[in-house]
Amino acid sequence: MSESGNASHNEKMRQLDAMMADIQARRAELADEMAAIAAYGASRKPADREPLAKPMRTYGQDYAGWVADTALAIEEGRFGDIDRAALADEVKGLGITERDRLESALRVLVMHLLKTKYQPEKQTRSWELTIRVQRKHLAKYLRQSPSLRPELPELLSDAYDNARIEASNETGLDPDIFPEVCEWTVAEVLG
Repeated sequence: MSESGNASHNEKMRQLDAMMADIQARRAELADEMAAIAAYGASRKPADREPLAKPMRTYGQDYAGWVADTALAIEEGRFGDIDRAALADEVKGLGITERDRLESALRVLVMHLLKTKYQPEKQTRSWELTIRVQRKHLAKYLRQSPSLRPELPELLSDAYDNARIEASNETGLDPDIFPEVCEWTVAEVLG
């Protein structure tokens, strides 16, 4: 792949990572808002609550509508109206998304570490910047979700498999040049 092709691919990957970060930040905000609403709703007396004027929308029927109706039901303390299974699935999904976000940042970082080590003559400022930025993202993600720290060895292993393929694709080097197992520890990758 040409230098301009690499730059274009890297820019697209940075844009995708930025969009994922924005989505995750909004999901985290929504989760916090839902928790606050639940606490408020639980503190209200049943007599304070007005009945729902229309039936709640379902998760599969209208996701955005379901989120709005569920938040309102939590706020109003109408926990019996909530589709608990769908809400539990959504909350679990938030955790999976956080894990995926961490693995994605590890993949991008390790891919650039591989490119830098195995093709140093083609190293660019962009590669160095990507390494620094991804390390900052990882530090932030781990501050936001410290419970994922024990999963880092597994996440690094999973990310490495894809990083190795992408590094081979971007450098034009044979995939066998890169070790089959990540040569860096979690601490070394995190910098």
